[in-house]
Amino acid sequence: MPIRSKRGPVGLLVVLLLVWCPVEARAQTIRSGVTLVPVDLRVVDAQGNPVPNLTRADFDVYENDVLQEVAHFETVSFGDETEPPDTLGELTTPYRTFILLLGRGRLNDPAKALDGLIAFTRDALLPTDRIGIVAYLRASEPTTDHASVLRFLTAFRERHERLDHLISLPRGPNPTFPPSTRKEINDLFAAHGVPVFKDLPGGVGNVEHQFGTWTNLRGAIDDARRLPGEKHLIVVAGHGLSLAKIGEEGANNYWVRRASGARVALSYIHTGGTAGLSMSKGRINLRDLADSVTKDGIHRAGDHRSLAELTGGVSSFYSYASKPLDALDRASRVQYVLGYYPKANVAPDFQRRIRIVVKRRNLTLMYRHVYELEPPANEEVDFRTAAADERIESTLEWLMGPPRFLVTGQAVTPPRGIRLTTAPRPSAQPSSIVVRIALDPTRVIFLEGEGVHRANLDVGVVVKRSGNEFGGEWRGPIVLALSAAEVRRTQREWIEFDVIVPVVGDAQQIYAVVYQYESGRVSAGKHSVPKSHRRN
Repeated sequence: MPIRSKRGPVGLLVVLLLVWCPVEARAQTIRSGVTLVPVDLRVVDAQGNPVPNLTRADFDVYENDVLQEVAHFETVSFGDETEPPDTLGELTTPYRTFILLLGRGRLNDPAKALDGLIAFTRDALLPTDRIGIVAYLRASEPTTDHASVLRFLTAFRERHERLDHLISLPRGPNPTFPPSTRKEINDLFAAHGVPVFKDLPGGVGNVEHQFGTWTNLRGAIDDARRLPGEKHLIVVAGHGLSLAKIGEEGANNYWVRRASGARVALSYIHTGGTAGLSMSKGRINLRDLADSVTKDGIHRAGDHRSLAELTGGVSSFYSYASKPLDALDRASRVQYVLGYYPKANVAPDFQRRIRIVVKRRNLTLMYRHVYELEPPANEEVDFRTAAADERIESTLEWLMGPPRFLVTGQAVTPPRGIRLTTAPRPSAQPSSIVVRIALDPTRVIFLEGEGVHRANLDVGVVVKRSGNEFGGEWRGPIVLALSAAEVRRTQREWIEFDVIVPVVGDAQQIYAVVYQYESGRVSAGKHSVPKSHRRN
C-alpha cells in the first residue's frame, strides 16, 4: 500500500540505519558511545484526529527537565494512498503493531469488547498492520494474516466464559484445576486456521493464579521487547490490573517502567464483566465479586488512565469498547518519531523521564514518559514487590474505608481469613504493640523442598488511634518454614505469628492484610484493642 514518509534533515548515517522500518528509531544506534533515545509520538486535535503537518521546530524535548537537541525527526503516515511508495520498496513500508491481551472476566458484556476487537481487526486494520494475541499465558506472533486472528477471536468469544469459570472452580490449599480444563484450553489454541501460539513463562501449570491478567501482562510486555518499533498493547479485562497507586509517583510505577522500557503503548479497556465463579449458571456470587473488587481495584479508574497516558495509550471504563479502539486507530494513523542523544550519560537501566512540549495550542500528545534501555537486573523481585504493595495497599484502603455497596444495595466486604489479637506492650519497646495474626491455612500454599514446607507471605498492619487518626504501621515479609507434621496441624489450627508495630499514642483499631504471591490470595481482618493493651 502506498505510504508517505516525510524525513527531516538528519545525517545520512542515521537515515540508513533507520530506513528499513521508519517507525523503528533504533535504540541501538550509537554515536560516540551514547545511545539514541527513540520517542514515538502521536498528536491529535480536539476531535481525536491526527495532526500530520507538524515539524521539528514545533516540539521541545526534555529529559529529566533538561532540554535536549532533537537529532532525528520523522513523520510517518499510515494508509496514505496519495503518493507511491519509496524507491526502496517494501523495506521502507512502515507498519503498526497491535497486541491484544485477552484477560479474565466476562469480556463481551456489557462493553462488547470482543465484538469491538473483531470489528477492529476486520474493518480498521491496514493490510500492513501486524496483530498478535495473548491469552492464558500464550502468545501468537504479530501477523498480517488478519483472517486467522478473526477466527481465534470468534472462537474465544464463544468459549471464554466457560473456561474462566472452570479455571476459577478449584478452592482450598491446592487450587489446581483438572486435566480436563487444561484440555479445553489447549483445544482453543489448536483450532483449525488460528495463529500459532507459544507458551509464555509460567504457562504450563494448572493453578488459577498464574492465569491472572497481570501475569499475562508481564509476559506480553517482556515478549514484546524483542519486536521492533513501538507496540500497541491493548488489554481487555473485567477487572483491574492490580496497579500499585500511580498518583504522583508516575514514572516510578512498575508497569509504567516495564511498558516504557519495551516501547509498549499500553491501552486498557475495562469490560465491566465479573469473573470466575460469578459466572456460574448466570448468577452473581457476591462474595466472589467482593473479593475481585477488593483485590483488583476496579474502582481505581484514575490509576488505569494514568498508566495509559504515561505509556502513550488510551483507556476506557463503562463504555463500549468500539469507542477507545476507534480513538486508538485514528490517533495512530500518523506518528512522529523523534530521537535525541542524551546530554547525561547514565546507566542502561536509568529512568529517563521524558517530557515533550508542543508549541501549538489545543493539541493532545500521546507518548511514553519514561525510557529505560535495559530492564533492571532484579526484575522478578520488583514484580513480586509491586504485586504485594498493590494488594496490601488497596485492601487496607477497602478495610479502613466506609462500607461499599453494590447496585443491589447489599454491602460488599473485604476478604476475611485473619483473626487478630493483641498482647500488652513489651517493656523493652513501650512505644509499640504486639499483634498476633492467625491465618486461615486454606488460603496459603506451601512449597516443599528438602523436607521443609515454605510459604512466603507479605504482611501489612495499620494501627489507628482515637479519632480515626494514624497511629503506626508495619510492612514486611514473613517466611514460614514448617515440617510436614506442622503443616498437617495447621489444617486444624490456624497459622499464627506475631509482629511488633511501632505506635504513637493510644492504639484502638488494628487492621491487617496478608498476601501470598504464589497463591495470589489476600486475607484481611480488623480488631479493637482492649484498654489494657493500649498506652501504659
